[in-house]
Amino acid sequence: MPPLYLLPDCPPEETLRLFNDPFWGYVWPGSYALHRYMHDNPTVASDSSSVLDFGCGCGLASLTAKRLGARRVVANDICAAAVQAAKLNAQIGDSRILLELSTEDLVGRPDLGHDLILAGDMFYDSELGAAVQEWLEEIVEGGARVLVGDPGRHALPPSLELLEEYDLPDWLRR
Repeated sequence: MPPLYLLPDCPPEETLRLFNDPFWGYVWPGSYALHRYMHDNPTVASDSSSVLDFGCGCGLASLTAKRLGARRVVANDICAAAVQAAKLNAQIGDSRILLELSTEDLVGRPDLGHDLILAGDMFYDSELGAAVQEWLEEIVEGGARVLVGDPGRHALPPSLELLEEYDLPDWLRR
């Protein structure tokens, strides 16, 4: 089964606007779609013993998975500032939320011990997208579930199965 993806409705001109701020300083469309999907389907998170939020950015998907009952959540981003933003957002939102934090480059490491991988907004670049796609396919072959949130960027693999589409709320469109 291919990785699944969620498609938020985000016009290209709004996607370009996102690059004016530090990427970890706001919620990206794909991360919002992952958040929304888990809220609409809470057992996705609560039935998971270990969740990896790959490319966590501000940590919205991580926090959602943890709040919905995932026993272990790892917020991962190769940018240390993003991981710290996820940590701060967890502390601000609910001081009882404990996330594991990681700045490791995990691409290419298929046996990570997570049963759910969340990958939001990771297909913005063709080279990165190809590497991430190959890695996620290996993870799926190993038995983990993968959810990808992306607004349909050029590097989004056509082999992914569309699971759900969401409109972005006004607060996210600024």
